[in-house]
Amino acid sequence: FFDILEKLPLFPDPRKVLYFKDLNCISDYVYHSLVSDFNLPLPTLYRIKQIRQALNSNFKLTDHIPFSKFVDIGAKIIFHLNHFLKNLQNLDDFNGPLKVKFSADGTNIGRNLNLINFTFTILNESDKAKTSSGNYTIGISQLDEEYNDLKEPLNYLNDQIKNLKEINFNNKTYKIEYFFCSDWKFTAASLGLYAASSNHPCIWCNAKKGDFWDIDRNFSIVDFSLNARNDVEHKSIVNNKKGKENLGYKNLNLLDFEYNRCIIDTLHLFLRISDKLLDLFVKEICLEDDVENKIDLSKHKCLSKFFSLLNTECKVKVEPFLYVSGDKVCRDFTGPEKLKIFNKLEISKEFKEIRNNELINKLWKDFLSIYNDLRENTLTPQLTEMKTKQLMRLFLSIYIKSHITPYIHAFCSHLHQFQRLYGDINLFSLQGLEKLNDQTTTQYFKASNKKVKTI
Repeated sequence: FFDILEKLPLFPDPRKVLYFKDLNCISDYVYHSLVSDFNLPLPTLYRIKQIRQALNSNFKLTDHIPFSKFVDIGAKIIFHLNHFLKNLQNLDDFNGPLKVKFSADGTNIGRNLNLINFTFTILNESDKAKTSSGNYTIGISQLDEEYNDLKEPLNYLNDQIKNLKEINFNNKTYKIEYFFCSDWKFTAASLGLYAASSNHPCIWCNAKKGDFWDIDRNFSIVDFSLNARNDVEHKSIVNNKKGKENLGYKNLNLLDFEYNRCIIDTLHLFLRISDKLLDLFVKEICLEDDVENKIDLSKHKCLSKFFSLLNTECKVKVEPFLYVSGDKVCRDFTGPEKLKIFNKLEISKEFKEIRNNELINKLWKDFLSIYNDLRENTLTPQLTEMKTKQLMRLFLSIYIKSHITPYIHAFCSHLHQFQRLYGDINLFSLQGLEKLNDQTTTQYFKASNKKVKTI
C-alpha cells in the first residue's frame, strides 16, 4: 500500500483512489484510519463517499428481493449484446440467433455465509463464454438453494426477459434465445422437481430410477412418448396430487424455460461421475483389506498402496482419515486432482488383487476418453451415443443397477441428445461461474470489512 502511495501525485484524483480502495477491498474504517493517523495526502473519506454515491446512482439495483441485489437484467443483456454485435467481424454475414445462457450457483464464502451468484453468458462469444470474464453478473443473493428461497429471484428474472425476445442493431433485428444451466440441485429446485434421491430424479425425463440401466428404452428429452418431461404433465400432477404417482414433480416450475433448454453441465457430469467411480473403487479396496472402522495402513496393505500411489504417481497430496467416515477414507478430491488420478492410476497393473481390476481400469479410461473428446468437441452425437451406451454396459458388468446415479443416467442417456439439439455443449459448462465463485471468496477474505451489510 505504502509503495503505491509513493507513486501517487501529491493530490491524486479521488476517483483513482476510490478505484484502488475497492480493488484492494479496503474498508471505509481502515481507509479513514490510514489517512488520519499517518497524515497521508489523500482525499478525505467524506469526499470518497461523495464520489461513490455519485457512481452508485448510475446503477439501478433492486431492493424488493430479500437478502439480494440485482441489476436491471434486461438493460444489461441489451448492453452486452450490442457490445458483442458492435465488435463482431463479418457482421453482415451474421443473422443470429443471439444465444443467452443464464446460470446460478451457490458458494460457501465462509462460516455461516452462503451466497448465490446469478450470471448470464452470450454463447455466441464462444471461448469467452467459458470464462469468468464471460459470465456477466446480474445478481447476488444470501439465500439457500431451496424452492421457496428461489421464488422471488427467479420470478424477477422471468419478468425481465419475458418481453425481450429480439434486439435491433444497425437497422437489423436479431432473435434472442434463452437457456439455463446450473448444477443438479439448483436446477431441480428451480424446476420444482424432487431431489436426486427421489424415485424419478432425472431433470429431463420422468423415468424411474430403477429403469436407468435399460438404455435401450431410449429415454428422451424432447419426445413425450419416450418419457420426456412436459409442462402440461407437470402442472396436472402438482395441482391434483391425490391418487397419482408424482413422476418427480413436487412444485410448480419457477423457470419460464422448456426442460430441454435447461442444459446439462459437463463440469458437474465429470465431477459427480468420477466421485461415484472413486467411491466404488475405494469400497473394493476396503473389502479386500477387510477395513471396518479404524484405518491402519500397516495392516491395510491395499489401502496403503492406494494412498502411496496417489501421492507419488498422481501427485495428489492426501492423508487417510483415522476412521472410516461414512464411505470416505480421506478428504474429497478437487476437479484437477480427479483428472490426475484418472489419468495416472493404472488399476489393472497396480491392483491385481482387486476383483474385476481390468474391467474397472477400462471403465475409468473409457469414461475419461469420452470426457476428453467432449471437451475437444470431436465426438458426433452418434459416436457419443454409441460410446456412452457401451460405457453403461461395461458399468453394469462390474456393479449393480442401484449404483447408477442420475448423473450416470444423464451421461449415458441424454448427453448425445443435447449434442443433436445444440452442438458443442462445452459452451454450457459452469467452469467460468465456478471461477467467479472462487474470485468472490477471494475478494471477501481480502476485505478488511467483513460485516454482513457489506455483502
